Amino acid sequence: MKVTLTLGPDGPYHLIGRNDSGNTVTFDGSPDMGGLNLGARPMQTMLMSIGACSAIDMLSILGKQRQPVEAFEMELEGERTAGAVPAPFTAIRFIYKVTGAVEREKAVRAAELSMEKYCSAVASLDPGIRISWDVVIVHGA
Repeated sequence: MKVTLTLGPDGPYHLIGRNDSGNTVTFDGSPDMGGLNLGARPMQTMLMSIGACSAIDMLSILGKQRQPVEAFEMELEGERTAGAVPAPFTAIRFIYKVTGAVEREKAVRAAELSMEKYCSAVASLDPGIRISWDVVIVHGA
């Protein structure tokens, strides 16, 4: 796997990440350090990436189980030590929100399999990071 980062046209910390398929992600530093809010912060994209990895696992597993997912949303909350440099994550909480006539037990098992077996992003985290998660089922209209 290879990605590139190049300095963008605006601001001193505006970066464009590109994968080998040409897809891009925009990053920027915080305004406190001179960034211009032209992209997400690296730690925000790390949370998004970890969440996306697990979400893809969950949606794939639920699809194989023929669970009718009408909508999906995930919230992630990352805790970091305030004022520390570096300030790695100390805890991450995942909240899976699945809409549809999905069996709760199957959704919980899908989340569990993602967290414990399939998600490479979660497996890459420092083992000292406290991971917690919950599944919320919203029955469709």
